[in-house]
Amino acid sequence: MTEAAGLSRFNRTAGALSGVAWLGVALFGLVVTAGVVELVGWYIGNGTTASLSSGFAGIGDNWAPFRAAQAFVHWLPPAGAYAGDPNNAHPLPQILLVFVPLVFLPVSLARLIGSLACALFSVAALRLWAGPSPAERRAVWPALLAPPLVQLVLIDHLQAATGLAALSLAVWAQRRERWFLAGAAMAVAIERPGSALPILAMLAVASRGSPRRILAAVGGAAVVLVPICAASFAWDPGWVSHYLDNLRGYRMAGVPLLAIEFGGSSAFIVMQIGLATLAAWLTVTGPRGPLDLDRAALVCGLSLLTTPEQGLYSGIVLLPSLVRLGSRSGLSAAPWMLSGLAWLATLWLWPLLSGPSRGQGIAWLTLISFGLLVGTFPLARRTRISA
Repeated sequence: MTEAAGLSRFNRTAGALSGVAWLGVALFGLVVTAGVVELVGWYIGNGTTASLSSGFAGIGDNWAPFRAAQAFVHWLPPAGAYAGDPNNAHPLPQILLVFVPLVFLPVSLARLIGSLACALFSVAALRLWAGPSPAERRAVWPALLAPPLVQLVLIDHLQAATGLAALSLAVWAQRRERWFLAGAAMAVAIERPGSALPILAMLAVASRGSPRRILAAVGGAAVVLVPICAASFAWDPGWVSHYLDNLRGYRMAGVPLLAIEFGGSSAFIVMQIGLATLAAWLTVTGPRGPLDLDRAALVCGLSLLTTPEQGLYSGIVLLPSLVRLGSRSGLSAAPWMLSGLAWLATLWLWPLLSGPSRGQGIAWLTLISFGLLVGTFPLARRTRISA
């Protein structure tokens, strides 16, 4: 081995170690922040349940996908795992794929692993939205410490974390012409259809005129979907109808709730189509080739408007926008300001998370995410093509 070759290998190894070190520090920082927030919430509530996790016990303690995965692993009748629960529709096969490995662990350990997996998936996902420069890597930090992500870890909402990671991986893979991987990632991400459909529209437009790319993406999606769908049908031949029945009883929230109240379910469908159309238009009018990260992050954030959920964690779709906003020249402080304002608002509303006003507190906390959405709109201005 020549001296030059040895030096080159050393540099590659050092770069890989620095990336692993960054991931470890970021993961540790997020977990510690979540723990501190939980302790502060316990202190503010004088030892009561006024905290970001227990304030959302309907999500954090009612781990319906885990129960469904238990039924699947033991090949038990699936109805008891999800039927009649309007908060947790029959899990899609992608969700079962995520939860099945946890079934073989004690429940307490599974919950701990689930929280750590939420943190790991989220850290890795946000890193994929940052460019190679140190300034762009630094832009990830305010997103990592923002209230939506901290609450996501506290309630171990593994479905949402998996969806964000899969969406981020799909965009990253497309930008590197790895269409098979992009298709496989989107097959997992579609378990959060409100967030996935706009990005799917961008990928579809970006693949125009290239049958090779389309076939590669479809092949990647098939590798993921065919086996897990076959297993789901073998376990529950009527799982599609069961899923749709429970979905009809899902308690909507946010903008979709308003749309349904005034225009029925068709209004909600129109919203989804409208956002997907906007995403496709932004891709058509943008540069050909790799997706522009700023536009993709903006579309991901706008999917908050079509997300039928409430609570701080629903704002995780905005975190890629915070990363991209901090990567722009002259706006590096903006994500820190937005994250700080979100924390101030969260602390102000914290007392509402206990007692009879809990539902009102959750509704007000949801508005914090909409405030973050408004703050990321500078991404709508055209700048240089994202690196």
